[in-house]
Amino acid sequence: RGCPFACEFCPYLVMQDIPLRARENTEIVKEMKNLVGRYGIKSLLFRDITWSMHRKNSKELCKLIAAENFDLDIGVETRADTLDTELIGLMANAGIKVVNLGVESPNDEIVKASGRIPIKENDIEDTIIELEAHGIQVQAFYILGLLDDTEKSILETIKYSHKLNTYTAQFCVLTPFPGTKTFSDLENRLITNDFSKFTEYDPVVRIDGITPTRTSQLVDKAFN
Repeated sequence: RGCPFACEFCPYLVMQDIPLRARENTEIVKEMKNLVGRYGIKSLLFRDITWSMHRKNSKELCKLIAAENFDLDIGVETRADTLDTELIGLMANAGIKVVNLGVESPNDEIVKASGRIPIKENDIEDTIIELEAHGIQVQAFYILGLLDDTEKSILETIKYSHKLNTYTAQFCVLTPFPGTKTFSDLENRLITNDFSKFTEYDPVVRIDGITPTRTSQLVDKAFN
């Protein structure tokens, strides 16, 4: 639980807080053995916000999982700049088949303005190429309607998703969930107080560069 990258819009941190608390790798593998033996599971998703935050621990975990010869399709979520060549190879050996990566936007200044530490384009692109070369599929996450976004920048994000051409792509709208710093900063810009509208697909906050209606249209365009 926890993530020191501490993106200001991340709702997980409201419940988990920033400091990283990790379980022992041996305990994780013990739980996996129980799930396979008792319930016959066939797939498993690690819910860590940044699964490879501690690369050394992640490498050791992959070795332990591979040694068990689990017949599992495993998924993880992480940042591209926390992976390296050795770890990706170990992940493939451990049965990891899918990696969820937050790309958000190719525009570093827009990403920083929304409270996220940007990732270098080369890191994103090289990591995706290497993951796919090891048979690991990538689901890329993008955020449309970031604070400084305009129609032009959103169209650039959509174009960038074409360039990366990952197995799947998820396009969400910046959503200031209660408890996040983004919510505190943008509370006076909310266009609704109906939290059932906070779906991550419907604009709920007004930004300067583009209207909520047009943002919604571009979300549809992105998925199309």
